Amino acid sequence: MGTFIRLATPEEKAVVQNIDQYYLYEFARFMPGDYKLGDDGLFHDEDYAPYWEDKQKYPYIIFDDDEKAGFALVDDQGEERVLSQFFVMYKFQGRGVARQAALDIFESHSGLWVVHSLIDNPKSEGFWPKVIGEYSSGKFTVGLQEPKRTHHVYRFSNPS
Repeated sequence: MGTFIRLATPEEKAVVQNIDQYYLYEFARFMPGDYKLGDDGLFHDEDYAPYWEDKQKYPYIIFDDDEKAGFALVDDQGEERVLSQFFVMYKFQGRGVARQAALDIFESHSGLWVVHSLIDNPKSEGFWPKVIGEYSSGKFTVGLQEPKRTHHVYRFSNPS
């Protein structure tokens, strides 16, 4: 069966929000001022409910065989597709799961893609140029997100 992605159903909103806890846990080390546990012992991020209400938003669950391995959120912003969130849990990292999921997501939506990568996250900074380069045959641009300059911004199109 291998790695695959699937749009999350409305009944799976809580699944995506729960996997987000692991994402925020890992991300907190890079941005400790932005991600702190609440009084209830949980991280509090944005509510992802709009991903099931807006037809321009796409929530994906990433699977490895039959096990949930992560999630991704895609925003269709007219001319651009933005990979808003992308996370593969630690136990699946280094096994090609993230690579295959990213390629499948890019292939699922045509047009210009935008991917942000936190500069302080060495795994992300090694992963995205390699995967985007592979997918786009090296035809991508990279710049800095303004005004904070905390993220690299990759832009590329689906190959013809």
